[in-house]
Amino acid sequence: MIATVPVRDLKDTAKICATVRQAGGPVIVTRNGYPELVLVTPQEYDELSRAREKQRLYDAIAQGERDIEEGRWVPADELLASLGDTYGL
Repeated sequence: MIATVPVRDLKDTAKICATVRQAGGPVIVTRNGYPELVLVTPQEYDELSRAREKQRLYDAIAQGERDIEEGRWVPADELLASLGDTYGL
């Protein structure tokens, strides 16, 4: 279950740290009844970051596969030759 705390509770940092550790998930900080911040443990943040990067990789692979299917590709030797000509390599 997601924990929710009002922004005024942030004054007691020891208590809010314990709440975040014990919540087992994100803690939503509200202001005037509306979500203002989301607090997570460093481990949860790392997991979220890895998941986001993994999704970006999957998206790039999917885009590459669409490019191949639609004929938007160049053989590597032609690409390298073109880069060599362009940049004097």
